Amino acid sequence: MAIHEIHVKQTRRKIVFFGEDPPKGAEDYLKGYELCKSDAVDLKDSNKLKNVVGVVFKQRKDKLNQVVKDLERHAEILLCCDCRIFVNIAPVEPGLNSPPFRQFVTEAIKN
Repeated sequence: MAIHEIHVKQTRRKIVFFGEDPPKGAEDYLKGYELCKSDAVDLKDSNKLKNVVGVVFKQRKDKLNQVVKDLERHAEILLCCDCRIFVNIAPVEPGLNSPPFRQFVTEAIKN
């Protein structure tokens, strides 16, 4: 059987923004995708994740470590369901003694 005979067309067309509405104008850049808000309950249901291509987590300035907790809770099922994870980090102000964010994210996903 040739590969083109078993190739399945990509049907995942949904990008989920965790805990918030998609930013205004995002649909202009992500044409062809359905953008929506989701909560923790939706991310635990593998049936609801069948159409999700990726989930965007946003770090908030007032709760810098919350995104790490969210990743620890949800990364495993998202990766098992072949969903991509995007992390939008908060800008770091000069002079702040903040730990390396990349380390936070990779540790959260590993655990």
